[in-house]
Amino acid sequence: MTIFEKFKHMSSYFKSRKPKVLNSVIDANKDMRPHTPEGRIEKTKKKIAARDAKHSAIIITKSSIIQMKKDIFQFKLQEKFKKLSFRQEKNRVSKNFIAWISTIVGLSMPLIIKQKIKSKKLKKKRASFLLKQFSILSLFIGKILHKLGYIKKRMAIKVIYNQRLNTLAIYCKNWIKKRRKMQLSILTSMLDIILNNYCNAYIFDAWKSRIIFIQKNIRKAIPFKIKIYEQLLEIWRKEESAMIKSNIVMNVSLGKKNNDFNLTQHFSLISNSKRLFYIRMKIKEIVKFYSLRMQNYKSSMKMMNTGLITSNWYLAAMVKWKKSKPEKPNLIEAFSSEVMRELINQAMKDRQSMRLSINRD
Repeated sequence: MTIFEKFKHMSSYFKSRKPKVLNSVIDANKDMRPHTPEGRIEKTKKKIAARDAKHSAIIITKSSIIQMKKDIFQFKLQEKFKKLSFRQEKNRVSKNFIAWISTIVGLSMPLIIKQKIKSKKLKKKRASFLLKQFSILSLFIGKILHKLGYIKKRMAIKVIYNQRLNTLAIYCKNWIKKRRKMQLSILTSMLDIILNNYCNAYIFDAWKSRIIFIQKNIRKAIPFKIKIYEQLLEIWRKEESAMIKSNIVMNVSLGKKNNDFNLTQHFSLISNSKRLFYIRMKIKEIVKFYSLRMQNYKSSMKMMNTGLITSNWYLAAMVKWKKSKPEKPNLIEAFSSEVMRELINQAMKDRQSMRLSINRD
């Protein structure tokens, strides 16, 4: 016998099955005085049918809530038993873990050192080759620039001596020094651009592709989100109209025709913003429950896939808890008529409490 079968007779679900007297017999007889016996029989049948329908709806909702609580409780118990078994096997698993780690480290260290030595040798060879090529290019360029500078200097000196303008010699030397500095800065900037051009191009391409990917996914997700909210609002309106009609029919059958206007006004004043607020709140609950199930599933699979657990313990304990991957929640199917009615009743209760608080102030 499980825990739920032991204490099921103490729950509110089974207590709610007892018949409840809504109106006294005297009030019913007073309402039936101006009618014929056949009319009275028909009205009593309608009352009984409406009462039974309401009672069955209450039983269904309570049973679904109890089943959901039962599933959550069973899920928590399973998690506790998992943690208990992990604690019991902790010492043995830790010893195996230390033994395997020591063997892996002892075998892998020589291979790692050998691979590191090889990689360092290759890097040294590549660096020496690049340095040689760079030194040859720099010497070639430097010799050309030196020759050009020397030729320009000799030509300027010849012009100065020919024209006998000794006063301009100082200005010519300063001009040559400035030109030399300018050419050196040009060479260094060109080398920096050549060396860094490939890295910059790769970074900019990756950044651009990521931004384009994010923009495309957002553009696809926005209309899908709008359509889902429109469908949920349409389901809300249908359920709301059905609730209004059922309440009006019930009140007419009970002889309460004066409250029809108040009922329709009470249902119709829920705005779209309030509807979206309650719908989003319910979606958050569904997503949180799904994320919790996925986290537990991933943690269990991670423990099963590790190579530190022995085969006997794996077959004895982990196979029993292996579950299928939880399916993604379908929002349209999750918002059934019962869920929508619960949300509508919650919105009406919140609205009524806000009205009472405003009237008190």
